[in-house]
Amino acid sequence: MKLYHGTTAELLPAISEKGIVPRGRRRGNWKQYPSRKDMVYMTVAYPLFFAFQAFQKGTHALLVEVESDRLDEDSLHPDEDFIAQALSRQRKCSIEDVHAEVREGLEGFQHHWRDSLAGLGNCCHRGVVPQDAITRYCVVDLEKHKELVFVCDPQISLMNYKFCGEKYKSLVAWLFGDRPDFLIGHGNNEMHFKMMEPHDPGYRAAVEAMFANREGIRVFDASDLDMSGYLGSVGSTS
Repeated sequence: MKLYHGTTAELLPAISEKGIVPRGRRRGNWKQYPSRKDMVYMTVAYPLFFAFQAFQKGTHALLVEVESDRLDEDSLHPDEDFIAQALSRQRKCSIEDVHAEVREGLEGFQHHWRDSLAGLGNCCHRGVVPQDAITRYCVVDLEKHKELVFVCDPQISLMNYKFCGEKYKSLVAWLFGDRPDFLIGHGNNEMHFKMMEPHDPGYRAAVEAMFANREGIRVFDASDLDMSGYLGSVGSTS
């Protein structure tokens, strides 16, 4: 199974050499529900959104593709948000009432990591994700693809993933060049075009132009990454 980690491309040189390292003492992106310092968070649907959270003006987004079969399964855990949302429903309480409890005792839910992927699209890995588990990197110049900010601005919840998960997964596949388009709404694109075109003439052409525009999107095979070329220029961007 392919999993994805989203961050800033300034970390590409370090990741290509050492793997993906948990944030440790670095400040996390989530103030209300802080993440575990010893975990690397991965997803099948939201790596570009997570990269936006780490984005600083002038940098590029980095999506790292990881093969789960190359990881120690005992190190894979559910995202605590998945367990907290499920427990809050079960106990009929707020997420705030259970989130800290779940985060601190996440090891007790370790066997639910596949359920977390199926229900929320996310999971996490305790400790460093080794470099030899990484298969590809995708670097995105967000200054050239500002429209993607609106495409991948999800509410990460069980309900949203149930109805929109395929849309976000299709965007990941498009970014890595595995499909020529991505889903822009509920249902297939052709149905969406037929609905929108009468009210917004030229809508189909504009969306298809967005699909065709891959300027500023670079995909690297992990085994062929050139450390002396493009990698260095992206890593030094500020």
